Amino acid sequence: MLNMEALAQQPPETVANSAKKDETEAKLKIGREKKEGGDKAFKEGDTKAGELTDSYSLHTLACHIKNENWKRAVETANQILKKSPENKKALLRKGKGLLGQGFTEKAIDVFQALEKQDPEDAEVKRELAAARAADKAATSKGLKKFKGFLNRPGASGSSGDVEEVTNVLEVSRIEEVS
Repeated sequence: MLNMEALAQQPPETVANSAKKDETEAKLKIGREKKEGGDKAFKEGDTKAGELTDSYSLHTLACHIKNENWKRAVETANQILKKSPENKKALLRKGKGLLGQGFTEKAIDVFQALEKQDPEDAEVKRELAAARAADKAATSKGLKKFKGFLNRPGASGSSGDVEEVTNVLEVSRIEEVS
């Protein structure tokens, strides 16, 4: 039950966010309970309950993606894929989770595998394009970070040329030998 006095003291946007969070947590709890029941039934030989377990797991996975809980999304997808390696929804959502974590190359691999299965799937094409764009942006950002790295001036104000560094090293070797 919601404490109405506590809610009245909070700003409206906090109340709405709190209610959404409570609702999401309640749904996740129900999903986990159903999953555990389905897992137990499946182990006892009830295969129809096992199919329901996958369905609830997929819904839990969708909740993790919606809440941007990328790590749990990938973990849940991997659990589903252990049982059914060709599950297209689980693979797609795993790719989204990997992309959300910043593992663009792994996400691209997952989306490319899905594209081979169904080359006409618009959602897979869209996610693959997004993953490629994210990978390109990350690569570009990394390259910009190191641009001119070897040409930066040294502490003494020198230009940092490779020849200059080589000359310093040769002089220091000569001094060591003398």
